[in-house]
Amino acid sequence: MTAPLVISSTGRLQLGQLIAKGGEGAVYELANNASSVAKIYHTPPSDERRIKLEAMVSMATPRLLSITAWPSEVLKRPDGSICGFLMPSVKGHKDIHTLYGPRSRRQEFPDADWRFLIRAALNIAKAFAAIHEMGCVIGDVNHGGIRVSKDATVKLIDCDSFQILVNHRYFLCEVGVENFTPPELQGKPFKGVIRTPNHDNFGLAVMIFNLLMMGRHPFAGRYSGKEDMPVEKAISQFRYVYGGNKALTQMSPPPLTPPVLVASHEVANLWERSFSKNSTTGVRPSGLDSDTNQPRKKYRNLWQEHKPSLRQKPFQLPLVPD
Repeated sequence: MTAPLVISSTGRLQLGQLIAKGGEGAVYELANNASSVAKIYHTPPSDERRIKLEAMVSMATPRLLSITAWPSEVLKRPDGSICGFLMPSVKGHKDIHTLYGPRSRRQEFPDADWRFLIRAALNIAKAFAAIHEMGCVIGDVNHGGIRVSKDATVKLIDCDSFQILVNHRYFLCEVGVENFTPPELQGKPFKGVIRTPNHDNFGLAVMIFNLLMMGRHPFAGRYSGKEDMPVEKAISQFRYVYGGNKALTQMSPPPLTPPVLVASHEVANLWERSFSKNSTTGVRPSGLDSDTNQPRKKYRNLWQEHKPSLRQKPFQLPLVPD
């Protein structure tokens, strides 16, 4: 496949090997810059996408570029039309699900112990907080949107789908994955919906639950009722499997699942609050370092909670079947 001709701010861009190709576009390595890659759209982006990309480039900061694949420069065709953008490379990072799935973790992260999972969880929470501090919302939180490295640092990808606010104008994220969608949005079309950090924080809680609970989903379990209870339906009905009111949820954990207290009372309480009916009002725990709205504990406390044991010799994670 012949690489397309594209122009950057310094002239013609030498595209390297094709990394990935999807329905929207293709991602290429750069011949002379290993730290960045280029995403080239198959068809010319709409005027709205063009305005959004230019706005995102203007919002880029060193901190943001260190934790995301954020657009850093728009790319153009020889005729001057926008055809894509540059973004930081995520080479050396792997899909987050390869870390929280027990089988894939043994293969992809054989040295990962409990300390590693804690660090990765904390870094995910910090990355979400950084996006929210910019006034942006991830929107489409899912297991394919986070990459993790061998040192537990993370990078968020697919950033051009994030919701941003520019000059009082929203550029929305109109897609989502049901398993990470909060109850208040389940079963509803995303078109025209202004997402909030509180919506993201539901997905954040699910992601950290997956990471610390051996790949289990907090709403996947055994239902004692008569009808089927798929995950998305359980989410919409607030049937948190590990919640305190089993009589109300009628849910019990799958076999061979560790108790949530393995992650500590503190973190178990964060999950309880993230998945309760009250959580829809904007009180889901966030990854922010400070919060002027109301006092509540953050995921940053996760590290503090485990610090005494993390100084000790690492212990082997239990091997629970997928």
